[in-house]
Amino acid sequence: MKIFSQIIYILAPISFPISITLSSILFVSFIIVPIIKFKEFVVFSRRFKTFYLIFFLFLLSYTVSAFLSYDPFDAIKRIREYFFYFGILLTAFIFNEKIKLEKILKIFLIFSLISVLYSIFNILKGTANEGRAHGFFLHPLTYSGFLMIPTVFSMGLFFIKKKKAQKLIFFLSFLILLLGLILTDSRGALIVTFLTLIILIYKFKRKLILPLAIVFLIFSISFLLKNPLNLREAALREESLKKRLELIRAFPDFFFKRVFFGYGRVHTEKIVSQLEKENFNKEKLNLLKHMNHFHVSYLQVLFYFGIFGFIFLYSLYLYLLLILYRNSKRNIFSFLNFLNLFAFLTYGLFEINIFADEILLPLFFFIGLSIAIDEDNSIFRV
Repeated sequence: MKIFSQIIYILAPISFPISITLSSILFVSFIIVPIIKFKEFVVFSRRFKTFYLIFFLFLLSYTVSAFLSYDPFDAIKRIREYFFYFGILLTAFIFNEKIKLEKILKIFLIFSLISVLYSIFNILKGTANEGRAHGFFLHPLTYSGFLMIPTVFSMGLFFIKKKKAQKLIFFLSFLILLLGLILTDSRGALIVTFLTLIILIYKFKRKLILPLAIVFLIFSISFLLKNPLNLREAALREESLKKRLELIRAFPDFFFKRVFFGYGRVHTEKIVSQLEKENFNKEKLNLLKHMNHFHVSYLQVLFYFGIFGFIFLYSLYLYLLLILYRNSKRNIFSFLNFLNLFAFLTYGLFEINIFADEILLPLFFFIGLSIAIDEDNSIFRV
């Protein structure tokens, strides 16, 4: 157990910014521990009956959605995606002792910074996807959702640390990570990041709130509207926004056709193909086929799972948010993860991040650590 946790100490924070494959393998390997220590895990799990109940209800709702979908076999296969949620409690169980939390965060930040530098190299070389930063991931929007996590941690460590040299290091790290976010050209991620930073600064340095708000307003006008970096052509930006809004306006027509259990977690092409046979509006179907999804996590969850799946899935996130808020009164690390989960849920208004393992795995891992750590843990005690 101790050797296994020590390996995870090193590999997990390295893998998250670098390789989703390695991260996934690590999360799957977590299941070894409760098998070896079954009795201890059962005792530990009793504290989280609400988590298991909500998750069971979601899986039940998911199964109904799958069997009512246009491709039940494909939908049932995809249920395995949600077993990563158990990684939260498995992480908490594995590290349910004194842990070197600061070391884990430093490793995570170092490799996150490496991914930003790699992105800049690709942009300068001309090999970046759409000329935008995407690190070692495939898409800039996924990368922007991921980068919000180390950005919050770097700024949090800047405020926590007492020595000027350490403060300088973490502030420079924050600036590099923020540059990486800007280079993703994700307007939604930048809005959410600034809102999250305002909350963070309000907790530590309330006097800086007004200057930050002014900077945020100026930045919003110059970058979000005027596109000074020209990472994408203005026409492409405007077209993307226009198509998103058109599809969002069309959402009620899709939703009210299958309110309770949705269309199931199947490929969009399959859904469009079947709806064409049912004489659904061709213009709206072509729009969905072109855009592939609704670009809003909440709408996509309603589309796939209906109202029941939506309620159960987001009840699980609300439960985690409440745990982190409660723990944040005892340790600052939980407060930082509360902000990360808040940022994740808010970013869902702008993009589909609810299915992105590149974002979910580090988020779940650090939430698990928040559950595991002692209230007197190192520099993170309040």
